[in-house]
Amino acid sequence: MILRGQDIYSSHDESSSTTTSDSESSEEDHQVEKAYPYDGQLLMIRRLLVSQPNESHISQRENIFHTRCKILDKACSLTVDSGSCCNCCSIRLVEKLDLTPIPHPKPYQLHWLNEDGDIIIDKQVKVMFSIGNYEDHVVCDIVPMEACHILLGRPWQFDKKTMHNGLTNELTFTHKEKKFVLHPLSPSQVIEDQVQMKLKRKGKKVEKKKKRSIKDNLKQTLLVEKPSYILLCRSMLKCNNLNLEPGSLPLGVSQLLKEFYDVFPSEGPKGLPPLRGIEHQIHFVPRASLPNRPAYRTNPQETKEIENQVQELLDKGWVQKSLSPCVVPVLLVPKKDGKWRMCCDCRAINNITIKYRHPIPRLDDMLDELHGANIFSKIDLKSGYHQIRIKESDEWKTSFKTKFGLYEWLVMPFGLTNAPSTFMRLMNHVLREIFEEGDWVWLHLRKEHFPQQRKSKLSPRGDGPFQVLQRINDYAYRLDLPSEYGVSPTFNVSDLKHFVGASDDEDESLDSRMNPFQERGDDGRAWTKGPITRAMARRLLEDLTTSELSGPNGLGGPRVLFTWALHG
Repeated sequence: MILRGQDIYSSHDESSSTTTSDSESSEEDHQVEKAYPYDGQLLMIRRLLVSQPNESHISQRENIFHTRCKILDKACSLTVDSGSCCNCCSIRLVEKLDLTPIPHPKPYQLHWLNEDGDIIIDKQVKVMFSIGNYEDHVVCDIVPMEACHILLGRPWQFDKKTMHNGLTNELTFTHKEKKFVLHPLSPSQVIEDQVQMKLKRKGKKVEKKKKRSIKDNLKQTLLVEKPSYILLCRSMLKCNNLNLEPGSLPLGVSQLLKEFYDVFPSEGPKGLPPLRGIEHQIHFVPRASLPNRPAYRTNPQETKEIENQVQELLDKGWVQKSLSPCVVPVLLVPKKDGKWRMCCDCRAINNITIKYRHPIPRLDDMLDELHGANIFSKIDLKSGYHQIRIKESDEWKTSFKTKFGLYEWLVMPFGLTNAPSTFMRLMNHVLREIFEEGDWVWLHLRKEHFPQQRKSKLSPRGDGPFQVLQRINDYAYRLDLPSEYGVSPTFNVSDLKHFVGASDDEDESLDSRMNPFQERGDDGRAWTKGPITRAMARRLLEDLTTSELSGPNGLGGPRVLFTWALHG
């Protein structure tokens, strides 16, 4: 007991207890985590909950709890409302942050304070968020709301056992054995966020309206005003046939065209093609009923066209009159050049035909073979299918019906199911000897391959010549090749030297040889005459390199390149 002045007594125990209580209070304050709103721009636009006064000194009396949280490094608006019976997040938050929703275990209907009616809530999402040092996750119902991004209601308050300070609008709770105090945004901060979001919302609306206006104006312009056309012109020397006026082509080009005229006849030979050992066969399914289809209805113009084409086929000897019980109709198909092609509707025959299993080449494999080539060509036979015979005793299976009689094919027509396989077999048989490595590019330039074509009696079509667009150097030029070739148009004239043969020092008399175009055996057809020498091969190279065939704008080098198998 200590006696002090003015009758004041104090004991040692009282003094020590007071000191102990003060120290415990200070330790408790030291363990409390104070969480302030996350500082950053909000993720997206939100609507105003209420009208806020513009005075910054107003207290929290009329404010609900507003704060900012961080979700995936994005600042989002968070509101705590004890009047909500669920934890909610906005649909825009889920879409913007690409969160994964999950089905709601107990879907329910939600009614907002408007006339939109009830909303079915059937999805949830797990949201990880942080406010200062407070990090937590909460399962929220996905709700179409614009007031905030996350709304924490009674479930969160119940789980965290939160204590609300009505004066300061602070929330106190314990999380992972730590005490946290969440501080709300001040009224001025709430107003600042709302004004900023309102400006962003107006800006996006104006931008969206501007884009819509531009789109509408563009549509109106296209509908009202007349379209404008741009015409691109370029000079090009193109020869599709040999019936040209004298002097219309350069001298070198005319000589080249005349030299190889017999290889590219304007019309195919009349009569049946020779038997090559590969003829088209048609095997029917056993005990299948033979089709007998009526002729299609045609107008007078189409009837006249069919009659003319049938008569032309009769003159060539490709069809003959028939009494077959297996008959299909014919129809006209338009061609690219505006003419008509008569085709048989062979679907009924194809249904009872046994299919071949001969492989058809793949287009992507062919493109792989041509990879890295500068110039390539393709063989396009003139009426290629009609250069293949139908096997004897199978002609009656190809009969077709018109308004003026029945006819049967002696050559392979279009439309048969096994026609591509037969054609592929013939091409492999004819071109097998020249399918060597390195022959892909210069097959159309090497004269040694012409005899092989002549032995087979196949008639190809030619295309060209092509204009030189640019002279790169004395031996390299850039040609005007069609775009559908899909290859580089660069052409190196020096590569032609590999087919010239022996050196220039050899005796010219030793270079003479028999005409490689001469047919082995007499088939009654007249071909070009005269020996083909290495001198002629050299002249071909000279014609492609001399200045007589100068390119446009005074460019030197060859102007055209004529090939025997280039056809688009």
